[in-house]
Amino acid sequence: MSVARLEHAELVGERVRLRPVARTDAPVAYALVVDEPRILDWLIWTGPRDEQELADYYATWARRDDDRTAYLFAIEDRATDCFVGAISLRLDAGGTGTVGY
Repeated sequence: MSVARLEHAELVGERVRLRPVARTDAPVAYALVVDEPRILDWLIWTGPRDEQELADYYATWARRDDDRTAYLFAIEDRATDCFVGAISLRLDAGGTGTVGY
């Protein structure tokens, strides 16, 4: 079974909006995580080396790896329209999904 691929997705709630992450989110995202053990200690990687690495990662919000499709969403505070984090959705060909945030 293959996983359907989204062209665009956006979810809007009362407090936050999820939208595809963009390269332009990298400076704010990097500032949120750099040297921040309360975040980095929970990641499965050591975090980005610099803003450019994060911008390159954010360059495409959807990725296809073998039998898995991953989508990376920006989390925006609706009251301020500010980037406050990121969340990913990973779907495999068997119909199983995982969320990372």
